[in-house]
Amino acid sequence: MAEDVLRAAPAATILATVAATSDKIVPLSPMRRIVGERMRQSKQTAPHFYLTMDIDMTGVSNLRAARKEHVKDGAPSLNDFILQACARFAAPPAKQGGSTTGGGTQPAAPAKPKAPPVTYVVKGGDTMSGIAKRELGSSARWPEIYRITANRKLIGPNPGLIKPGQRLVMPAR
Repeated sequence: MAEDVLRAAPAATILATVAATSDKIVPLSPMRRIVGERMRQSKQTAPHFYLTMDIDMTGVSNLRAARKEHVKDGAPSLNDFILQACARFAAPPAKQGGSTTGGGTQPAAPAKPKAPPVTYVVKGGDTMSGIAKRELGSSARWPEIYRITANRKLIGPNPGLIKPGQRLVMPAR
């Protein structure tokens, strides 16, 4: 790759060649100059890769020709079809009550019922860290118990003041 760069003609040589082959040089407007500079900067600083693919567009060409016959002006271009296909592919699938695989509509699978949350009933002498150690395997996990909204409402602003009989929702192990 370094050899390719070294063999490349300097910019002055390219400009001289372009100037010699064209009759008139039109200076760039300030806006076009800035756009050109920004494009050059983006190509130099951001990694680029290119994907290519061969697609048989015969069906699209036939569809376009058929639409062209029916529409007087403003028939869609091939680019319009490509953009529409890309947009459909890139868009998230619409949420529906079923799927259309296999040519027919199948009803959506019933939602699995949620398992009731695991709870712990506070006993006399319990502490948040003690409950966390017994139920979750580590006393350091007591904040997970307190962060659950239902527990925070039940316990109040001080996690050190739990009372016997309180039913705490436990986080997943």
